[in-house]
Amino acid sequence: MKIGFYLGEVMPPEIGGGSVFQINVVQELQRTFQNIECVVYYKSSQEFLFKNLGNITFLNLAYQKMEQKPFWIKKKKWIEPTYDFIFLQDKIDVLYYFMPYAFISQKIPYILTVWDIGHRSITYFPEVSTINNEFIARENLFKFAIQQAAYIVIGNIAGKEQICRYYGMDPERVKINPLPVPEHIFSLKADCSIIDKNNLSSSKYLLYPAQFWAHKNHIRLIKAMTHLCKDGFKMVFTGSNQGNIDYIKNKISEYGLEKYVLLLGFVTTSELIALYKNAYALTYASFLGPDNIPPLEAMALECPVICADFDGAKEQLQDAALFFDKLDEYSLIQQINELKNKKIRSELITKGKALVNTRKTTSYVKNIMQLLEEFAKIRECWS
Repeated sequence: MKIGFYLGEVMPPEIGGGSVFQINVVQELQRTFQNIECVVYYKSSQEFLFKNLGNITFLNLAYQKMEQKPFWIKKKKWIEPTYDFIFLQDKIDVLYYFMPYAFISQKIPYILTVWDIGHRSITYFPEVSTINNEFIARENLFKFAIQQAAYIVIGNIAGKEQICRYYGMDPERVKINPLPVPEHIFSLKADCSIIDKNNLSSSKYLLYPAQFWAHKNHIRLIKAMTHLCKDGFKMVFTGSNQGNIDYIKNKISEYGLEKYVLLLGFVTTSELIALYKNAYALTYASFLGPDNIPPLEAMALECPVICADFDGAKEQLQDAALFFDKLDEYSLIQQINELKNKKIRSELITKGKALVNTRKTTSYVKNIMQLLEEFAKIRECWS
């Protein structure tokens, strides 16, 4: 069986988790699939972004001509760009999509990764509803792509239940594969200059690396800081603006927290590692699951995790994190105070390190191989 992997549009680092995931998976694919015939498809403005290795061929679809093929949903005709002729020419038997919004084929059996269905679970946030008609765009894609997939892959049971509930999928066709912690977290050296140049003291600041979307819930942390600043804490936000940063800046000013809340923007991975290692805790406030990468990064670097109780959080992080009500800053403050107990802090760090050892990229890709082996028995039923 010849496998096609599709990465989608290669994202720049400032996009955040999607870019980290892509780089991480490609590196592990190169190690694991060298002896298996496969093609890794992607899109990038850089013509030769990846090098062929062993039996792995990389093809940048941005430099390939697309076909325009019509298809119908409920008697309504859609014109969809497709690369089916390339996949058929390459004799691909199954396509594995790593990115949920990269669906581009109608003729090749496929396995689709879904990170979340936030446009259904948190539909009130503008970035998954009104901005650029995002709700309509996602719903049109998922109604078609999810239901036709051979398998859907998602991070945990909470996500699986959402897919089955909203899209009527057979539970047997929804497979669980938890997000992995990026391998570079273990190998890159920390750039501690970011600590000094921002006048940060070790274990006296809280960290939240997240793009500035509304659903990232920065406001909850700002409200908590009106109390925590009296105990000498600072709050460090990293991440690029996705439309909500002006609102957050105004709220920081409104509460008089300019000296206590730092907006560092996009930081390098080495700088982020230093921030994790020196933080009192990661305070992960997002509304959206079912799983997320930053809590795993923090655990790998012995940074205690305090996480919002989004759907799937407790399943992903188990007893290796403290949890707070995402709508209640006092719940967060209570958990921050819990970390003053040295025994609790030490136990969280120990449990976190044990958890991330089960969430390596090697395990993630191994699960992919097992799923492909399972599908191979189905695929051999036709030419």
